[in-house]
Amino acid sequence: MIRVEFVITDNKILAFSVSGHAGLAPAPHDILCASVSAMTQLVINTVTDVFQADAELEIDEQKPLIRARFISVPNGNDAAVQGVLRGFLVQLEAFADQYPSHVSVREKRK
Repeated sequence: MIRVEFVITDNKILAFSVSGHAGLAPAPHDILCASVSAMTQLVINTVTDVFQADAELEIDEQKPLIRARFISVPNGNDAAVQGVLRGFLVQLEAFADQYPSHVSVREKRK
């Protein structure tokens, strides 16, 4: 199962982690795993490269695990970054609704 956790404070996404395998099909033919992986990379690259946010990243391909914690967002790009992160959350929740045995999304509010 793919497990996703978003850390949210004051209605602002500060971090997320994505771990596990969907188990929908054998690797490398699991389109759900491929979709979540591609979305995760797109979100991280958009937030860090396009919006120049400072982030701490942890990537462990053996587990598999990706963690991203966003430290700062320069130049007034906070609303745009939050929009990207909210869109990521919404799409992952849609996957969890469609594939409840394969994707779990949790919000950890602090």
